[in-house]
Amino acid sequence: MTDIAGIAIGVAAMWQTAVAVYELVDSTRQYGMDYEILNVKFEVERVRLVCWGDAVGLKSLVVSGNSNEPTRSSTTTTTTTPGSTPASSTSDPNNAKLDPRLNREEIRTAVLRLLGCIQHAFENTTVLQERYGLQPVVTRGQVPAAGVLESDEAAGLPPSQTQRILQGVFKRAYENLRRVARDRQRDAPLARRTVWAVRDRSKFAALVAELRGFNDSLESLFPD
Repeated sequence: MTDIAGIAIGVAAMWQTAVAVYELVDSTRQYGMDYEILNVKFEVERVRLVCWGDAVGLKSLVVSGNSNEPTRSSTTTTTTTPGSTPASSTSDPNNAKLDPRLNREEIRTAVLRLLGCIQHAFENTTVLQERYGLQPVVTRGQVPAAGVLESDEAAGLPPSQTQRILQGVFKRAYENLRRVARDRQRDAPLARRTVWAVRDRSKFAALVAELRGFNDSLESLFPD
């Protein structure tokens, strides 16, 4: 595996973790229409990140959780020139799907830093609570601690009508992408598995705006 291929694997791993951190926010709680609209905007940024990774070919690199090596298939071709011995060359179909702009060091560095910023936004629990207005929740089977909310699922609350509509829209349009995100979360090396719910709408809007800015920057590096 060439150095470039190894670096591409690293970018793919960073992307997979950045996608997974979105799952740390519970976007199904019942807070009213204003909160649900914000949750939709949050979901849109997650979908944008997944679509961006697909567009630049990162999805084609499947990283093994044990060896950090990609699961890849190769094809071998034989070339000959007059008076020479036939030589074999191996072509990697996964690398062929990668956007060639990822081979540029300045582009690759910017991508890694942006993906790192997305991860960093979810790493500090104090920042999540004080700057972004989130609060930890417990899921079914967990015992809530002091100051920790109980999820609607754990409390046995049915989804609101608006939630059912919004969930139906995303299930039809983005279920495959959300499944990719969930699959990547299982393998991603996240330090924390706490699930967070929105407590302060205006502060959470700041997080959504920040994530939107990161996605805008990623897309601007790969103009059509």
